[in-house]
Amino acid sequence: MTTILKYTITLLTILISTISCNTLSYYRTVNDMSNIASTLTMTSGTTIQVMLTVQLDRNWLQATTIQYTTKLIKTPITVPLDSIKEIIIKGEPYLPRNITIGIGTTVRKRLVKRLTEPTSKLHLLEYKYRDETLHDDASNSMHNYNQVQYYYLLATDNTGSARNIEGKATVPNFDEKVSNYLSDCPTVASKIKAKEKGYFYAQITMNSNKRLITWYNIIDAYNTCD
Repeated sequence: MTTILKYTITLLTILISTISCNTLSYYRTVNDMSNIASTLTMTSGTTIQVMLTVQLDRNWLQATTIQYTTKLIKTPITVPLDSIKEIIIKGEPYLPRNITIGIGTTVRKRLVKRLTEPTSKLHLLEYKYRDETLHDDASNSMHNYNQVQYYYLLATDNTGSARNIEGKATVPNFDEKVSNYLSDCPTVASKIKAKEKGYFYAQITMNSNKRLITWYNIIDAYNTCD
């Protein structure tokens, strides 16, 4: 074997190894990642330190499971999302919940970030379906493409189906739909039904910050409801 051939084989081996390593571990969003260190808490109460692979956004309709390995178990273990209580990824808490994405009506199971405290009676949730930093040719600079949607869900709601803050379960008629959902707290429900400032937004409200501020106001009030 010639020196040139040996050198070429060595370079190819290094290249293949590099590609394999990059393929095995990557992070785009929590619903599209591979081999990422996470803390998995099962509904049984068991907590496990794992290397987690989630491919939910690569299979838009059918995916309902995730895979993990541990230091001792190298063969991937597949578990259903329904058996998971919470996952800590990059220091943030995520919950498996049923959601609708965009203007669609198809319900899909996804990991959503809990933005409220664990003890909150009403949760605000975030689903990030794009989180990429790419080169923008127009400005000749790097740009973060961050696309998210927000949801709410009562802590006592055992359906696991979160409501989109911009979805049909919320708008139009925010005052009627949300006040009915929170009817067990008449103080908050009456504020929403009366369209009090800070407790209501219309379907045509385009300011996403206003929507979030409204929901944080509602959540704060609901958490102090007797």
